[in-house]
Amino acid sequence: MVLLRPCTGHPSWMEATLLSTGEVSYSGELRIRFSVADAGDAAHALCEDVAAQLRAAGWDADVVVLPPEGPNQKAGQVAAAVDTLCQQEAILLSVDADVDLSGVDLEPVLAPLLRDETVGVVWIPPAERGTPAGWGDRASAALLSGSLHAFPLLAGLDPNGMVGKLFAIHPRAFEALSPVRELGWYLGEDMEIARRVRAAGLRIGLVGRVALSRAQGRAFRSVIQRFTRWLLVIRGQRPALLLTYPLFFGATAPILTLAAVACLSPGGWARILGGYAAAVTLISRWTLAMVARRISGARARPLRAVLDVALSELTIWWAFGRALVQRRVIWAGRSLRLSSSGRLEDARARQ
Repeated sequence: MVLLRPCTGHPSWMEATLLSTGEVSYSGELRIRFSVADAGDAAHALCEDVAAQLRAAGWDADVVVLPPEGPNQKAGQVAAAVDTLCQQEAILLSVDADVDLSGVDLEPVLAPLLRDETVGVVWIPPAERGTPAGWGDRASAALLSGSLHAFPLLAGLDPNGMVGKLFAIHPRAFEALSPVRELGWYLGEDMEIARRVRAAGLRIGLVGRVALSRAQGRAFRSVIQRFTRWLLVIRGQRPALLLTYPLFFGATAPILTLAAVACLSPGGWARILGGYAAAVTLISRWTLAMVARRISGARARPLRAVLDVALSELTIWWAFGRALVQRRVIWAGRSLRLSSSGRLEDARARQ
């Protein structure tokens, strides 16, 4: 098996998460590869240092340069790994650079692929566990670990979906991904991988664990931009789901607004029903935040859950509004446009 960790940049948390790769448990042959899109990337020197430390500890670890063919560097590196590292015979386990692998047993992760020939890909729902360093981190964690959007919960609502934070592809699915290099032209490469695998008659497997992200130090603006990109992916690749985001993940404020209107109306029954609706909504949403935090592996703090409700719904509505009025994204310093088919295009080429 090839364990690939696509890397870019040199954030403060990345050395620790990359070093955690050496704390996995696996009884089979394992090749650990840290990949960068370009040898001049700031991550390259760090990856070389981490790989050297893992080799000293007895691991087969190295750094590879995998130039992507499209603007999505991570997807391009995954695609290149399928082409050049797996050679149609090795399982590819792709793990984002911010995921902490400390103490992770890879045997249960791969079990669905090995015991069921109808499964082409398996994935683990991610959750954020880094120490918040500002409002950006708090907003991201509120949505991804304190709302219905918490992936351990969302995975049960959308069995056809997949999140590419930590996933494994069996060689039986490689043909379904062809032309694999094309994945670098999709903003939501994980969604496109899932679509192609399902179209080939294979299933997406879900592993009932949590992949912990240690990313931190993000500005609130960058978090809004990130979720706007996610919603642009939904708009371009699964448009029928777009309206579910405000309805499912941002419904508290609209319901409370309607409840307030009812409470201010002259009718007695309207006021009673408005008050009842407001109370049920607040209690239900707070309970959901507590459950989401617990299932995501975070401490269920009552006051933090209140903040999660406010921040998560503010974030989703803000990102939803932006996704409705734009198709352009700034990604890695490049201006890109998301086409109606979900593919990325150079925005300047259309001017």
